[in-house]
Amino acid sequence: MVLYYLTCGFLIFLLLFLSLILLPFVSPLLVKKIVKLCSLPTISLALKIIFIAIGLLFFEASYSLYKFETRNKIMKQQEVPPSQDTRNEFLRFRFRAQRNFYLSEMTFIIMIITWRIVSLLNSHETKLANEKRKLERDSLTSESEKEEKETKKEIKKEK
Repeated sequence: MVLYYLTCGFLIFLLLFLSLILLPFVSPLLVKKIVKLCSLPTISLALKIIFIAIGLLFFEASYSLYKFETRNKIMKQQEVPPSQDTRNEFLRFRFRAQRNFYLSEMTFIIMIITWRIVSLLNSHETKLANEKRKLERDSLTSESEKEEKETKKEIKKEK
């Protein structure tokens, strides 16, 4: 049960994180800092471990839901109607199985979306940095070429 409370907390954290990144009035510098923070090796490793754990919870919840469906078929085949206690236990099991499935599924999907958005922002930032370096390099070479041409003109004038 504690695992699903942690999953719910992580889902809320992911939703806040996504809304912080995607809101238009958030400073681009803040978004860059957040993306750089997410690309640190220790944080990246921790997020991958959490991703695997949530994936396992998702598959466990889907198996639990499958197990519920098979129990439901067996109970429908029985000719004796179940007692009220059995029915309440059955409904409680169904509620928990569905809740765990939907909770882990949404966390899993939103984590994949968040991961993809962060990787796209990171690659975009890298591309912009490379283009900026290239422009600076080109401007430096063009300045040095201008200086060389000016020195050649001065040398010709002196002759």
